[in-house]
Amino acid sequence: MIKARTADCRSCLFLRSMVVARLPAATVDSICSRMRLRVVGRRRVLHREGEPATALYAVRAGRVKLYKLDEAGREHVTAVLESGDLFGFESVFGGPYANSAATLVASELCLASDLKPLSHTVPNFAMDLVRYLSDRIARMHERQVYVAGPGARAKVAG
Repeated sequence: MIKARTADCRSCLFLRSMVVARLPAATVDSICSRMRLRVVGRRRVLHREGEPATALYAVRAGRVKLYKLDEAGREHVTAVLESGDLFGFESVFGGPYANSAATLVASELCLASDLKPLSHTVPNFAMDLVRYLSDRIARMHERQVYVAGPGARAKVAG
């Protein structure tokens, strides 16, 4: 089910993360104007690795796993995404999806399609997305250091 944007788009965690990453208003507006809400049940495949990338996804509520299948068909989870996380950047640059994606629980996802033309119409659009991705990667590395660093007691206390 796809719905048009709603008033609660203003409180969107993804929107806030773009603002925190200091993306220009033109870039934020151009992405958000193409976003539509989709409610998806648990354990639904959103896309498979190697398929043409057609949408950028933002997790509004729920959890999504990104995974790869090995030659034997075993699933290897590469990430678990929660509210505010983004995936499917391949759709902006015109490549196939690098991972498969499936919901773990019933989820609300915002999808933005047809983003590739924005790189020609919105000034610095691609560079803004690179800046956003760089910010997200830095935060992910901070999280990894925290998880790998202190012992179990320190983690629980934190």
